[in-house]
Amino acid sequence: MSTSALPVLCDEFNSSASLQTPTQTPSVCNTASNSSSSASSSSSSMQLPSMNQFTFNSNSSSRSTFAAADHKVTRLSCHSYLNDSNDSSDSNDTLALDLSAEHKHEQDQEDHDTQDDDTHTTTPHTQRTTVSYHDDDEQTPRKVADGDQDASAAEDEEDEDDDDNDNDEQEQEQEEEEEEEEDGDTSVNSNASHKSASTSHARSTSTAERETTQCVDMDHLILGRFGYEKVKDITRTLQGSIFIAKAAVNTGRERQVVIKKTSKSLHAQHVTVQNGKKFGIYENILKECIILKYLTEHRNGLIMTSFTKYDNFFDDARFYFLSMEHGGSDLFDYIIEAHELLNAKKLKIKEWRKFTKYLFWQMIVVLRWLHNDMNTCHLDLSLENILIKNGNFIPLDDAKTQYTINSNVQIKLCDFGLAEIFNKEAGPGPASPHKSADNAFHCTKYCGKTNYKAPEVYSKNGVFDARKADVWSLGVVLFCMLVGSPPYNKPVDSDQAYLYVKNGIIDQLLFQWERNHFITVKVLSLLHNMLCFDSDKRFLVDDVIQHSWLSLYYHKYKHQMSKKSQLQQQSKHKRNKARLPYYKLPQNAVLSNISQ
Repeated sequence: MSTSALPVLCDEFNSSASLQTPTQTPSVCNTASNSSSSASSSSSSMQLPSMNQFTFNSNSSSRSTFAAADHKVTRLSCHSYLNDSNDSSDSNDTLALDLSAEHKHEQDQEDHDTQDDDTHTTTPHTQRTTVSYHDDDEQTPRKVADGDQDASAAEDEEDEDDDDNDNDEQEQEQEEEEEEEEDGDTSVNSNASHKSASTSHARSTSTAERETTQCVDMDHLILGRFGYEKVKDITRTLQGSIFIAKAAVNTGRERQVVIKKTSKSLHAQHVTVQNGKKFGIYENILKECIILKYLTEHRNGLIMTSFTKYDNFFDDARFYFLSMEHGGSDLFDYIIEAHELLNAKKLKIKEWRKFTKYLFWQMIVVLRWLHNDMNTCHLDLSLENILIKNGNFIPLDDAKTQYTINSNVQIKLCDFGLAEIFNKEAGPGPASPHKSADNAFHCTKYCGKTNYKAPEVYSKNGVFDARKADVWSLGVVLFCMLVGSPPYNKPVDSDQAYLYVKNGIIDQLLFQWERNHFITVKVLSLLHNMLCFDSDKRFLVDDVIQHSWLSLYYHKYKHQMSKKSQLQQQSKHKRNKARLPYYKLPQNAVLSNISQ
């Protein structure tokens, strides 16, 4: 599509300057988040936390254990849904934006007072323990007899000693012979035992190798039957693995896809096995398959397809295989690389803020579509579950002293293994007698990564609004992108950094970390409202997308988004949605919510 240049809003020119020190300007957090003065006063006595750059574990498990057992989709319902669905592959997959023109005007409206100070990262001191060793074996002194002896007596004693020595030598020789025989027997037994152990280890190794080879051969057969060829592994999952494969290898139109392989045995039990122990998990590959295909069929409602689309689903006797679009590389690694360039002063902070805004715009657009049009919540938003395409850094000179970012950069939301569809249109019923539009997204699925969990999700105390939980997680993602560090490790009061977030004084936390130059006043206001401890006051996606920090993008695309949303709503009413796996609030949670 053709796009016009973004307008330059002069009234935003000075308001997007970097945060100043508290002595120069009043605290921004009081106007941004309406935090009370008591919160500010209580924070003054808090211990200032140290900052560690990206303490998140990108390979850590994000699947929490579950208490309810009603989140199940049978294999029959999954296959019948997939077979009954109409493929909309001819729909408009992407709607490219004229990013080069937009970024030029974005640069004009960004602030010019950027501080390029070095980043000072406080790392915990590691103590080394020196272990000294000593020898406990002591030499025993030999006892020497005193007194003079006669020569004759000495000679007699010497003769007796010679006889005794001869006898001792004979006895010693016999003992040595016996010991040699015993040692020989022992060595034979030891060698036999060692050979037996080696043989047993070799047998077990060969058995494991044969099983691995058989598994690889079976995977090759099932993949080849559906036109795929495995390229390389990506990572292990709680119930299987994820790998990259080539699709349509026999048609000459090869393309790369990502395939999620899941054990049927573990899926049937709703468990994962770690260190020999079983743990219950929420993840459901069949539900994920249905949700992903449902979203893919209705992607015309997006101005750009910012999620990994469904490709195929098949299985054999032991595994399920879900094939998806290859969305690119991890955003997590991309952020780390960007901040390494920022720390080396090879990437300008103003340039990074500009592209961060555009990437976040794509995220909030797809999240708004999920919440408002598809009634779906992701419930596991994180840097690890967002992919990036064309996210390469381009050198501006031959010496590579300065870099910029590819203007065609695009994000893709992935991993819908914990996502849920909420039946907002259904009225009150026996299971939800007080259901309304306000509580249609009530949920008790306490899942996601600890570093991104909203406080009400981490506390596991009653029902929560799934949309508000997604907004909180996306706020953590925005913070990490801008600052290069997570805002906290756990959303608990014992986490000193979290207390600053909870009390709405994120700016003071950034001053302590000497990272206030990464944040502008407007984006600080947005962060305070997305990371608001009171979920009732926390922003929804419509509030986020209409925030002044995103005003240029919103005013440009709001009519296009509205039009696509209306067309999608009309097409959705024509579809039979009886087979969608709607989330059902557990009955005990419903009763608890009513009593409150």
